[in-house]
Amino acid sequence: MIKKIVLMLIGLCCFSSLHASDFGVSLASAVVSDDLDHGYRAAITYQPKAFVWSHYSVYFDAGFSHWWIDKKCEGQSVNIFSVAPYFRYFLVRSTKVSPYIEASIGLSYIDKTQMGKRNQGIHFTFQDQLGIGLAYGAEQRFFTTFSALHYSNCRLSAHNSGITVPLLLTIGYRF
Repeated sequence: MIKKIVLMLIGLCCFSSLHASDFGVSLASAVVSDDLDHGYRAAITYQPKAFVWSHYSVYFDAGFSHWWIDKKCEGQSVNIFSVAPYFRYFLVRSTKVSPYIEASIGLSYIDKTQMGKRNQGIHFTFQDQLGIGLAYGAEQRFFTTFSALHYSNCRLSAHNSGITVPLLLTIGYRF
């Protein structure tokens, strides 16, 4: 499944126009996880040109995540739909590689409030993410980010187990 998605991303990169558009895609996978065994996150990104400055940029992300503890057991997985703004600060801007840090707090909906022994309490959660990465390639279309990801209802419910992915690898492309 992951291989097919990566091949699709490569194909889209090869057939896109010469000028980067406002839209892109990203695919992420857990590298290290305390709470979960496996999972992935796919997103469509939107970065208006008006929100790009010399060292800062803001883009928006609409994502779908699927995380699981054990695929063999019922109730051990969760699907999450999210929307979030991302604030990216470029440490150095160059034509080849530009390192950055980024942060995001967005809204998310989880399809189950119970996953294994974890009780989220309600379907509404916040998605927090903090990461470092590199933008590279023609017009900085490609990006790779290592980040920490956390879902929490921020104590809007008596139950708030939260879901944490301490190290997430994201690869993305702007069309």
